[in-house]
Amino acid sequence: MTMTKLQRKIYTLTFVGIFFILAPALIFFAKGYRFDTIAKVFVHSGSVIIKSYPKKVDIYIDGKKISNKRLNFINNYYIINGIRPGRHLIECRKPGYTQWQKEADVHSGISTEFWNVLLMASPNKTLQTYDPQNIQRFYLSPREKNELILYQKNENAKTISLFNTKTNSLETLYTDKEEENTFIPDKEENIEWSSNHKKILIPTSTKNQKNYTVTTIKKTDKSADINLLDIFSKITPSLLETTAIANEVKDLETTEDASNENTTLIKNESTKNSKTPSTKITKSNSSNKENQIKIHQGRWIFDSDTEIIVLTENHKLLILNIINPQKSIILDNEVSGFDLAGDHIYYTKLAGNHIWDIKTNHPERKKIVATISTKQPTGNFLKMIAYDEYRIAIITDKKELYILNNDPEDDSIFFGHIGNNINGVQFSDDGKKLLYWGPNEIFVYMLREWKVQPRRKKGEIIFITRFSTPITNVQWMQNFENIIFTNNNLVKMAEMDIRDHINLVDIFQSNSPAEEYEYIYNKDNYVLYFQDTSDKDSQDKQLKSITLLENTGFLNFGN
Repeated sequence: MTMTKLQRKIYTLTFVGIFFILAPALIFFAKGYRFDTIAKVFVHSGSVIIKSYPKKVDIYIDGKKISNKRLNFINNYYIINGIRPGRHLIECRKPGYTQWQKEADVHSGISTEFWNVLLMASPNKTLQTYDPQNIQRFYLSPREKNELILYQKNENAKTISLFNTKTNSLETLYTDKEEENTFIPDKEENIEWSSNHKKILIPTSTKNQKNYTVTTIKKTDKSADINLLDIFSKITPSLLETTAIANEVKDLETTEDASNENTTLIKNESTKNSKTPSTKITKSNSSNKENQIKIHQGRWIFDSDTEIIVLTENHKLLILNIINPQKSIILDNEVSGFDLAGDHIYYTKLAGNHIWDIKTNHPERKKIVATISTKQPTGNFLKMIAYDEYRIAIITDKKELYILNNDPEDDSIFFGHIGNNINGVQFSDDGKKLLYWGPNEIFVYMLREWKVQPRRKKGEIIFITRFSTPITNVQWMQNFENIIFTNNNLVKMAEMDIRDHINLVDIFQSNSPAEEYEYIYNKDNYVLYFQDTSDKDSQDKQLKSITLLENTGFLNFGN
């Protein structure tokens, strides 16, 4: 049928009209605008970004599943565009996994971001029970991600063994049948590997006296187990009766903020003398009885399997050479606590107001990294946990937590008391957060500004959770935005995102209550190792594991 001239004109005008009506709408839509049917106006929409584990999850907004056609998956995260401004309920779900949900405000033209959404898989699929029995303690091995160190106590002997969880093979490293000897007298201490992974340092006790034993992984005819107290007996008394003083420090500057008794400004200090440092040796008036060596703490020196740093019960800090004891070096006296980070030794003294730093390849030199203008926390021994010279945590014998936080970027320095009744702390790998906890509470202290959502300020304290019953086995997970811990029979995971509420999920329920040091999460293979009974009526605990996150997908993140 042939169209008349009038009909063609009508069709042309109609299409032109539709174009002029739809073109602005399409342009508005492309720029993120949506039509509000209530207000009858175009509003600039927002978006939501979600990086989840596992990668493939179902996303719901206000109870409605988002179609895959609307999901943009770029660089391992989802982008959901075209969300009207306002408060929305956002959920991530996947069958067989825990759920995640949070109410969040979506703003016009702005992305609301969630970078650490973790959904835990059901533990029933990955639960494993291992063969070794009579395990008193176990530790992660730094050599292989599927290797553990076991301390087993049988009727006839006490043994330290390497256990491969993949092959189920057990290799005995050290055996002791002496009744007067005990392994692991202090549960807070770990078996420690030398940097070359050829030797391990085992905390022991001999006749109720603290000791350490060094054993070699691959023994040869020349290899022999070494007892540190025996090494001390080979050191000439004159060395142990000297006081070493290196790098006299002058012109110390301190600035005190009198407005806050719990907060003190401190300044980094070092010697102003450019001459070669000297070492002065002066005789001590101490009696032989006072100089009788009793060990308080021992650690491997970095990049060495022949030297161990030891803090004695009479507060001497020294580098002990276990091959040639006469090459041992006294570092300082009246030391109350120490830690190692990088290739540096950090320590405090019973008297004075300094935190000291010694670089291990220059033991004759030492410097002050912090001068505290008010009295340091007092105590017989302090527990130091150092990330570097700028970030150090101190726990007193009264379980008070003090933080040194020096930020060179803005020249701000803080030393202050931030918590009481603290059981432990852990720095995040990037040094921007400090996880700390007491018997019933968990907190995170921000050491640096956090510039991605949710943004956090330096010095901010984030309360994570509180329970009326004891919290144990508190650990960072690998993204350092999620925390795993135990409470009675439950293994739980909490996030750090305080927007709306903190997601707190139950991962696993054990048959017996979780004791401290019975649960260790390995961030390298996403496996939680733990000790549990076979059922609720049993008394004997077995070594088990569950895999929390599957190591598959792009960059081993997601599936």
